[in-house]
Amino acid sequence: MAGVDKGRVGKLFADLERYFGDLKELGIKEIGQLDDKRNFYSLSMLLFSILNAVIDLGEEIIKAKGLGLPTTYREIFLIIGNSGLIDKKLCERIAELMYFRNLLAHEYYSFDKNKIFSLYQRLYLIEGFIREAKRILKE
Repeated sequence: MAGVDKGRVGKLFADLERYFGDLKELGIKEIGQLDDKRNFYSLSMLLFSILNAVIDLGEEIIKAKGLGLPTTYREIFLIIGNSGLIDKKLCERIAELMYFRNLLAHEYYSFDKNKIFSLYQRLYLIEGFIREAKRILKE
């Protein structure tokens, strides 16, 4: 597809697959496991990496489809949802997750295990977005 950096997109999908594999290997099942600092920081870093990769995928979709120039991470997903390429409600929920991304990046000192676990429990949204991104970027 014109406008898509296939090498970059392929690397993003490979990175995301690796991150989700690492999450599975980490084996977090309940919030109490985040009392172990290694689990807490490992999960935090994986979630941050996943969110950043999904942002990059969103940017690739916008670029490939000529949807404009978003000014915030949230706006990336709102633009995609409004375009009809991916379910609008899913994109709105992904946009809400950008709050967590910004906390992880800029206010990590205020992040606690409840926020981390809450984000972790919403990863199914990101998995849905990734499936749709694969479909769109392969068209």
